[in-house]
Amino acid sequence: MVTTFEMSVPLRSQGWKLHVAAHPGSSPAVLERVLPVLRAHRAPFKVAESPQTLMVLNAGAGGPSQIGKFVTVYPQTDEDARQLALDLDAATEGMAGPRIPSDRPLRPGSLVHYRFGSFTGSALMQLPDGTVASALLTPSGTLEPDQRLSVYSPPSWAVDPFDSPEESLQSLQPLEQGGNASYRVLGLLSNSGRGPVFIGLDVERRRRCVFKSSAKGMTDRPSDGELALRREAALLGSLPAHGAWPAVYDLIETDEQLMIVTEDVEGVSLGERIADSTAGGSQLSPSEVVDLALEIGRAVEALHREGVIHRDLKSSNVLVRPTGGVALIDFEHAGRKQERVGSGGTRGYMSPQQRAGQPTSESDDVYALGALLMLLATSCEPSQAPDAADLTTRPLELLRPDLPPSLARLIRSCLSTEPGCRPRDATEFISLLTDFRKDDLTASPSRVAGDTRASNCPATAAIPDPLGTAQELCDALCNRAAPGPDGTLTWISTSPGTLPVPYRQINNGVPGVLLGLASGWWILGRERHRDTLTRGARWLMESEELPGAKISGLYAGEAGVGASLLVAGLACGDRSFLDGAYEVERRLRQYPFDSVDLYHGTAGRLRFLAMLWSLEQDRDVLEHALRCAEHLHATAVAPSDGLACWQGDENTAGVALASYAHGTAGVADALLDLYEITRDARHLDLVDRAVRWVSSAAVPSLHDGSGTDWGNGGAFGGLWCYGASGVGLLYLHLMRVRTDPNDEDIARRAGNTTAFAGRYAGPGLCHGLGGSIEYLLDLHQLTGDPAWLRHSSDLQRLLHAYRRSTPDGIGYPSTQDHPKDSSYMLGDAGLVGTMLRQGTDGQLPRMLSIASVHHLAKPPQMRQTQGASGPT
Repeated sequence: MVTTFEMSVPLRSQGWKLHVAAHPGSSPAVLERVLPVLRAHRAPFKVAESPQTLMVLNAGAGGPSQIGKFVTVYPQTDEDARQLALDLDAATEGMAGPRIPSDRPLRPGSLVHYRFGSFTGSALMQLPDGTVASALLTPSGTLEPDQRLSVYSPPSWAVDPFDSPEESLQSLQPLEQGGNASYRVLGLLSNSGRGPVFIGLDVERRRRCVFKSSAKGMTDRPSDGELALRREAALLGSLPAHGAWPAVYDLIETDEQLMIVTEDVEGVSLGERIADSTAGGSQLSPSEVVDLALEIGRAVEALHREGVIHRDLKSSNVLVRPTGGVALIDFEHAGRKQERVGSGGTRGYMSPQQRAGQPTSESDDVYALGALLMLLATSCEPSQAPDAADLTTRPLELLRPDLPPSLARLIRSCLSTEPGCRPRDATEFISLLTDFRKDDLTASPSRVAGDTRASNCPATAAIPDPLGTAQELCDALCNRAAPGPDGTLTWISTSPGTLPVPYRQINNGVPGVLLGLASGWWILGRERHRDTLTRGARWLMESEELPGAKISGLYAGEAGVGASLLVAGLACGDRSFLDGAYEVERRLRQYPFDSVDLYHGTAGRLRFLAMLWSLEQDRDVLEHALRCAEHLHATAVAPSDGLACWQGDENTAGVALASYAHGTAGVADALLDLYEITRDARHLDLVDRAVRWVSSAAVPSLHDGSGTDWGNGGAFGGLWCYGASGVGLLYLHLMRVRTDPNDEDIARRAGNTTAFAGRYAGPGLCHGLGGSIEYLLDLHQLTGDPAWLRHSSDLQRLLHAYRRSTPDGIGYPSTQDHPKDSSYMLGDAGLVGTMLRQGTDGQLPRMLSIASVHHLAKPPQMRQTQGASGPT
């Protein structure tokens, strides 16, 4: 909180909060007018730390509810809120800013907005999907989530003290205007700090259209958004009719808003086209890449002939028509050749010259063509690249081993930092694509695991030793620890959607960080890691469950707390933590049986109980595990004879999925743990029927058909949560329990998908390279095939591109613009185990398995030298 006054009373926990909106360019002037009012009222407030931060918020990076929120004010009473709002409105009258979607404006056109919500974040609750939310205390004394929606939605019991007029979609946008057209708004397409974009109808002419709007300045001075929209309308309106861009139908003005009405181009975005291909288990073929790139190049060439540079070519601004042609949309940053129009654009698609604000040039669009060509060829979204200034930090030949050399050369040429090294213009780009040899486009090296041609990538700079990296990651986790009460330590996740409080779940909370530190201490033996682990485990022991949903699962529930304490106790040799794990088990007996999956539900609880039982064979723990099994037997669905599956968790709306984290494969794998403990054939029979259903849900993957994948409504690039590197674990487990050649065949095919289909992914275990590396190491460990180790090394080299060093140590953020995250499933804590396993050629067992408990229970002299029997 930024404040310049001493508060005579503590900040209240909830109430009507005020937001003052601003554009980045006008934010200093807005703050200059707001501060005297805040001083006069001695009102607590916070402010976005810089215009750059506000720019990110206004672009929607924090979600629609955060657009426009420059200053947040916390009035102490409802009457204070009302008077503050009036005074702030008077101080900022005539200034322009975005509308805040989650709030209601004090009056039409006002920068001052309000909503009812939590002030301190001290009241928290857990939702059924594992989300931790700020909570509001209702008049009846119960808690309900403080929902930050993209529309104004106050609690039904909160009395509005502002007497502001109600708004609706109809009042936000003009539906009928004079002239020759009558328009109807049908729905919201997108929103940003510039203003909302709607889809609608031109009723009179019977055609669909797009409405792009901006608030007008409240004085004679136009707002930034108004100027930009007028400029875009004039530029688009000056272009002749052409299929490569939308037609302009109208420019509508009211006292408060400006709106450009354009053609609604039929088609899907290029990003959706790529996602459809990835969901089908393969990338675009080289010939498809060239065909689409030629269409995009021709559209850009046509635009350049009119003297216009687009300057924001990206996957969402290229629409692929049903006929195969493309259209370019969103000309907000476009300009005439050699015009100075600022440095706006999209991360990953901007040339160095455009980022520096140099005059517009055809070469800027050629750079973006290279970024789009890279997307087409590798499925890697440039805006999510680890380094936006150098998209090739991940070697192209690693991202796609069968990439034709000519395409790789053209991509690198277009992405050169020097304009003179790029193709001169779109015409030369087209010429180079057209001249490619046919055999260059059709050559596709085999990707079957046993074939040495599968890893035909050129040598790159050596990456750091994985064991050394694991130590550095543990050092960084120690550096990021925040002090808790009585000498304890906690960690705050920076994962999207998390609150700035320590969580009690493996996914993005303290238990997951402890898993990383425990594995690091056990193998590397650094006392600092042990001390930090011990202090973090003490916090976890003393922390309390949140009110709300009782979630028992392993990754987002209470079983994860128990598993973390179990691992910490074994690693540190601290009986109190083991006793804490047993206390969690006893507490879980009171939890309801609800979701069934590993992540949130019964299967995750069963996995923890199997781990705990394997330590001391406690009869009560086994009885609890058998109760879990009965719930899984009772909830199994038989879609046909001889098959079984389970309907999904809170994230899947009751749909039966094959996935590991949220579906049938994970449930069956946990039941297989129990079968190995009890040898009860009834459990194995249910597992067998579930395996047959999972096998039936598999889809072919990779162009040569050598892969198998699963997913949430489609393949998922082999990633752990829904795809092959998760589901494949079930078949690896089966290989150790029974002899069925189909199990190994499917496990290997899942390995092929894991090795090649998800190379576009970011870091992390859940849906990133970390989880894929671990599965390839599992395959190598169980089969002894060195090809899987080579493939894991390839993915390790791709992962290295995300490595960043800062004063608090190294980390693997998803992009260089995102903060490093300490969490287990999405951040650095989970990668500790990945690095340790890679550094020992997969000899160490996977964390959160019975095998990991056996490993941690060995005498110290055997810890680092003796491998485990296999992953669980």
